[in-house]
Amino acid sequence: MIGLQLPRLFGTRAAVAELMHRADVPDQFDGSDVVVDASELAAGTSSAADELVRELVVIRGAAKLVLIGGPDAFLGFLRESGERYGVADRLQETELDVPDVHYV
Repeated sequence: MIGLQLPRLFGTRAAVAELMHRADVPDQFDGSDVVVDASELAAGTSSAADELVRELVVIRGAAKLVLIGGPDAFLGFLRESGERYGVADRLQETELDVPDVHYV
């Protein structure tokens, strides 16, 4: 399973594009789950959350987006985006570490 660590501040769609590029995220996940570790995130915007859901689930085809930690407001933005794109059932929140994750 692939994992992404969000930075402390995550505020723009461009920040998502930069994260995807820097982490060399694959173009397609082909139904694999993706872990997003937001435990270090202090603040994130609705536009960054929206772009994250769009890029990872809608465009790149992650079967599930597993969210670790993060501020309540940011998690709410992710949920809203999941609803908007019709993929809310593919978002899972947890406070626990997920085993066998390869962070890129």
